[in-house]
Parts: sequence; structure tokens; C-alpha cells
Amino acid sequence: MSQSKFVSFCEASLNTIVGYVLSLCVQVLVFPWYGIELQLYKNMEIVCVFAVVSLARSYVLRRIFNK
Repeated sequence: MSQSKFVSFCEASLNTIVGYVLSLCVQVLVFPWYGIELQLYKNMEIVCVFAVVSLARSYVLRRIFNK
């Protein structure tokens, strides 16, 4: 059974949103251990960059595996 492009995008998006929240929480906890002190909005910006890359990666891989 194959997924439509829309369903692939929805799955990749949900996966990325959950990953964004999880990554932000981990980053806020772990960065201080390494002496990296950033304001929350800076942490959010960094995680956002990785989230966009993750969304693109997830979508492309899902489409490849559906072929």
C-alpha cells in the first residue's frame, strides 16, 4: 500500500513537530552542561533550522520508499 504525497507530508510534518519539541527540551537541559547559555528564542531558532532539514529529509525518504 502506498501513501499519497499529502499523507507523506502530513506524517513527515507530525514527526518533525514532535521532534522539534523534544529537541528543544533536550537542548535547554543539555546546553548548560557544556557551558552554552542561550536565551530561549535562540534555542528555538537553532532547533528550527534542524527541524526544517528533518522535515525535508523525512518527506524525501518516505517518497523514495513508496516507489
